[in-house]
Amino acid sequence: MTAAPRSTDRAATPHRDRPARWRWLGGLGLAAGLYGLIYYPWSPQSVPGRYLIGYLELNAHWTAAVVSLFEPGVRAHSMLVQGRFLMQIVLGCAALDACAVLVAAIAVFPASAGRRLIGVGFGVLLLIGLNVLRLVALYFAGVHNRPLFDLLHEEVFQFVMVAVATGTFLGWSLWAVEEGGAREHGSV
Repeated sequence: MTAAPRSTDRAATPHRDRPARWRWLGGLGLAAGLYGLIYYPWSPQSVPGRYLIGYLELNAHWTAAVVSLFEPGVRAHSMLVQGRFLMQIVLGCAALDACAVLVAAIAVFPASAGRRLIGVGFGVLLLIGLNVLRLVALYFAGVHNRPLFDLLHEEVFQFVMVAVATGTFLGWSLWAVEEGGAREHGSV
């Protein structure tokens, strides 16, 4: 009995042959990097600062647009939703953390690049849409019951966003494997 020859050509070793633990460590590094980019105290005049502020303003405008369907007169100004309840949209209210975790998990999953792009696109859009609905619910809770607003904001919706990001990843990963999009790998 002879041992199989070992390949010494690292350039010929594709990504899928790397041990799964290295991919997951890479995903952890990616998530940490995304968190750093999101929560670094960027100057508002810097390019990342302008993009983050623009995204927060979009969240305020999307939220005000939905709320105004039920309560005319609600407007967004910069990162504020103004009506019977004044609500400021800040980084922690924008679902970027849940998106970062989802993107990192999908990025390291052993699936084809096309399937990963579909997962990231669908997942991020789902989380952003859910976040707007979360902000709308928070607005109405703030109008009618401030203690309920605090509970929903600090406890319930934080869990919901993480649960949806986790469920989205799990559902996507089952689809990616079922559809033959997952790479041949012993750890899938």
